[in-house]
Amino acid sequence: QDLSGQFEGIGAEIGAKNAKGATSDCTTLGTDCILTVISPIDGSPAEKAGIKPGDQIVAIDGAKLDGITVDAARDKVRGKKGTEVVLSVVRNGAAPVDFKIVRDVIVSKEVITKSLADGKVGYIAVTGFSDNAATKFHDALQADLKAGQKEFVVDLPRPRRIEDPDV
Repeated sequence: QDLSGQFEGIGAEIGAKNAKGATSDCTTLGTDCILTVISPIDGSPAEKAGIKPGDQIVAIDGAKLDGITVDAARDKVRGKKGTEVVLSVVRNGAAPVDFKIVRDVIVSKEVITKSLADGKVGYIAVTGFSDNAATKFHDALQADLKAGQKEFVVDLPRPRRIEDPDV
């Protein structure tokens, strides 16, 4: 699914954080390994439902996450387009709040462009490497060249950890 640039789910990058809020490489969820939203994907069902970066997911469809792996939790969040998932979320230490989210097909936007320096410099960010990323990058570069830009900033992604899956 990652290579195709699309998947079915809620559209959020999640990861594991420890009790102090630092990124963790833990694999089994519990008091010192908390499933946390890194970022909802723009326009995704997660973003539309109000999911925010830093939200801690403590239950999925009413089932607590303690003792299951990050991958197993991700698999519970992903699902067929049109089906509903309920995430119990803790935000800023408050009591958990339930978010009902209808899954959809999520298409990763892996090439983001903008113009800098009054249109003289092209900015191309590559956020992932799917089957279509190279074509999208080429198209963005050609469009910038056609617009007269001769200087470019190419922003490449940080290395991804297995604990940071998209869901």
